[in-house]
Amino acid sequence: GIMRAVQMTAAGKIASTWKQIQERQKTMSLEEASNQEGLALARASTLHAHVFLLETAIYELELASKKSSPSLAEVFKNVLELYAVDLVLNLIGEIMQFVDISNNDIEKLQERFDTSLKFFRTSAIGIVDGFDFSDEVLMSTLGSNDGNVYENLLAAAKKSPLNQEDVNKSYHLYLKPFMKSNL
Repeated sequence: GIMRAVQMTAAGKIASTWKQIQERQKTMSLEEASNQEGLALARASTLHAHVFLLETAIYELELASKKSSPSLAEVFKNVLELYAVDLVLNLIGEIMQFVDISNNDIEKLQERFDTSLKFFRTSAIGIVDGFDFSDEVLMSTLGSNDGNVYENLLAAAKKSPLNQEDVNKSYHLYLKPFMKSNL
């Protein structure tokens, strides 16, 4: 259902944008009409990309699940569900334009997202540890095991080149003159 909703939304946005371009062509050239609908075209292409990414994620994670242990397959399924439900919730305004979805459906999606997130939290450490990056490679202050996480974070922040001056010189060069201009 989620895949179909995203597909219908992308198709609907593409169709409505094309209709707007055709309407504008009554008084202007195709290039001008397309330019006028630039934001809608960009949004339509983004929605199309979401369809592609979701279809690819479904295909690849189903393929990976067949080649892995049942417990890892369950993690893959959860990652996919978390991605898909989050995508729909983030696109809900546009989805509502092209798909018949009720408030009850949205509440169920939110509950499903929360459930997936709870499951994912229990798997997250194992997933990250599965990459087997050492703390030395990551240079992570959070990975230190001396019990001084906050002190280490503050020390790392103080060493950052961005924190060597109170106000970064780019503020004085670019932002301050822009803010004082009369644009």
